[in-house]
Amino acid sequence: MSERSPSIPERLRAARRILFGRGDNAIVCSFCGEDRHGDVRNIVTGPGVAICGKCAQIAGEWCAVASLKPEAGNEIDTFPIFEHPVSLLPSFRADIAEEMERCASALSCKLHGWGYGRGYGELYDALSVFVERPKGTNTAIFRETFIRMLLSRR
Repeated sequence: MSERSPSIPERLRAARRILFGRGDNAIVCSFCGEDRHGDVRNIVTGPGVAICGKCAQIAGEWCAVASLKPEAGNEIDTFPIFEHPVSLLPSFRADIAEEMERCASALSCKLHGWGYGRGYGELYDALSVFVERPKGTNTAIFRETFIRMLLSRR
């Protein structure tokens, strides 16, 4: 027995709920519970599940980190460089890979990669860094030092 396709009016009602959200019909992220009117950027929906931009970014970073294999005595760390709305100057963007390599080298760690996303309007630039650092390193101090070194070179 095949399932019937939704009618045009049913499709239009579903599209309105997604676009405008009405009370309990508002689409919410299945992971964090936020709706699209909150601070979650876009929400992508599928059959019985939805994920917001922030949760999708976390999932993508987790997958990237999970695929890296650190050397003995090291661990993989990922962290955002910009947590607040900011724009990267085009001249800085062109040199960013080289600058991050210098920071990683100065801190005796290995840069595995980085990701950059640029938003418009209410969205913002985001930069995530993936490094391999010695186990036991103070995470907060390491991250703050890396960020200060990188931003001081601008």
